[in-house]
Amino acid sequence: MSYSRILSSFVMAWLVSAAQSAVVAPSASAASCPDVEVIFARGTHEPPGAGKTGQAFVDALRPQLGERSLEVYTVDYPASDQWATGADGIRDAAARVVSIATSCPRTKTVLGGTRKEPRWQAS
Repeated sequence: MSYSRILSSFVMAWLVSAAQSAVVAPSASAASCPDVEVIFARGTHEPPGAGKTGQAFVDALRPQLGERSLEVYTVDYPASDQWATGADGIRDAAARVVSIATSCPRTKTVLGGTRKEPRWQAS
């Protein structure tokens, strides 16, 4: 199994765990919650926003939702080729998952992102 897949699995497990441990209680602003929220991390060196792949994903998802409302949250991180900056994105995405689970418990959350294929693999 590649190092990248192992790390991706660990990050996803951590995000799910963080979201499940959040206290889920409707807030007064629950009426303003979207039906679906996409949390997307853009690709390396792309400017802030969803990026080319993220925008294509959102554009493909919208027609499938019918009348349901959709909001997009773009992960706030440097999106550089420096490995350590990925942790900034993990923290931001995790905080958003917990925030939306707490303030909008009925909102369906979709996590997505763009990544490079690994240049090497662990044995």
